Formats: sequence, C-alpha cells, structure tokens
Amino acid sequence: MPGRPRRRDAAALVRVHHRRGRSLYDVRFDPGDVLVFGCETAGLPADIIAAFAQDARLRIPMRPGLRSLNLSNAVAVAVYEAWRQQRFAGGG
Repeated sequence: MPGRPRRRDAAALVRVHHRRGRSLYDVRFDPGDVLVFGCETAGLPADIIAAFAQDARLRIPMRPGLRSLNLSNAVAVAVYEAWRQQRFAGGG
C-alpha cells in the first residue's frame, strides 16, 4: 500500500495490543503473517512480548477512556484488516 511504512523485520509474527505499539492501520500485512493475541485478562507474558521487535508490536486504536475490546472482537478487527489489505483473497 503506497504511503504506509513497511515492517522492517523479516519475521511474520505480529503482536496486537489495545494500548501499546503503532496502529494496526499503519502496517502493510503480507500473506502468511501471523497475529498473536494474549488472553483477555492478562495479555501476553513479558518474555513473549520481548521477543517481538518494536515495529511488530501493534495496537488497535481506541477512543480515550475505553478499556479495551474483548478478545474475539480484537481478533476480528485485526484479521479483517489484514484480509482487506489482501483484497479479500479467497473470498467469494
């Protein structure tokens, strides 16, 4: 996508958080990328988070004052955005 920064890391793992990282809408996803989400109550353990490059740490933009989306909604938003960027490849 023109105008969007490209992730510099070669790994296809992307961590998604509701507060930390750059916006998931500022990243170009590629086929085969893997999105990693933690559990709803505790998120991902610190050692797993540390394994992700800073530019592979994404967030879903939220309105100020809102806590977070529930996990199923966060997964749906992120996966749909990645699929949209692939022009809904494989869809009917």
